Amino acid sequence: VTLDSRNFHGLSFLSAYTYAHSLDFHSSTSQSTRKLADPTNPRLQYASGDQDVRHRFRFSPTWTIPTVKSPLQMLAGWSISGVLSLQGRFPWDGLDSTRNDWVGTGENLNTFSSTNTGVNQYWNFSGPADSFNSDNIAVPCYGRLTGCAAFASAPASIQSACTTAAQAPYTGNVQRMTLALLSMQNNACYIKNGGVLTPPAYGTNGNAGRNSFRGPQFRNVDMSIAKMWKIGERYSAQFRTEFFNIFNHPTFGSPSTNPTTATSFGFARATADSGNPVLGSGGPRHIQFGLKLTF
Repeated sequence: VTLDSRNFHGLSFLSAYTYAHSLDFHSSTSQSTRKLADPTNPRLQYASGDQDVRHRFRFSPTWTIPTVKSPLQMLAGWSISGVLSLQGRFPWDGLDSTRNDWVGTGENLNTFSSTNTGVNQYWNFSGPADSFNSDNIAVPCYGRLTGCAAFASAPASIQSACTTAAQAPYTGNVQRMTLALLSMQNNACYIKNGGVLTPPAYGTNGNAGRNSFRGPQFRNVDMSIAKMWKIGERYSAQFRTEFFNIFNHPTFGSPSTNPTTATSFGFARATADSGNPVLGSGGPRHIQFGLKLTF
């Protein structure tokens, strides 16, 4: 949906809102890099695509300030413009691709495939779907992994919640319930905002699935101030000052997705432009000046 206003008392703007939803088995960032945990059931990989962003909003106004006669045209030819960008969250998942061989296939470190970075193996998750939406704060964890607090030191309510969540997917199967507790004792339990993430029982794949969580939102404001001088009928000059991320608002990128790395799992530690500081977005405030001659 777009709304376009042109030159109303010197004000014009273009605004646009997009709602979208992408579903797929693989996306460009995961294609041919991780093997299916269960090749006989590829639908386990069917989920929101890696580029799935539900909401995007852009608002780009320009105001041409009314002209006032003055020496050297100093009070004429001024304009202010900006771009407001609001965007939803990219998806991510808790993917244990290399450290453990939960499903017991031996494919998690298959060196015969040059593109293999592991197998799609997931932990078990219970609780509100948005409880693990990431920010720049670490997800609390309890267990033996480096960076986690000892499980025995957790409050009784957390120990109970983790124990219950670890066994719940295997209710009625005593052997797998025992293996689920053993895998949690050897690894960790993550708990945040009512959501609980625990490792699967040995010999199984978890239910968290692909792209089950969401990363940080994106919010940004750019602004420019321009001054135009007219030189006769054929020539003009424009001087611009441009501000990118004018409010210097930090925008974080996607989090680390491997739950066996507790010191970085589930929270963003870099801005969104870290992968490409030239074409990316989310860096600190930048200011640049420009001069354009038109003839």
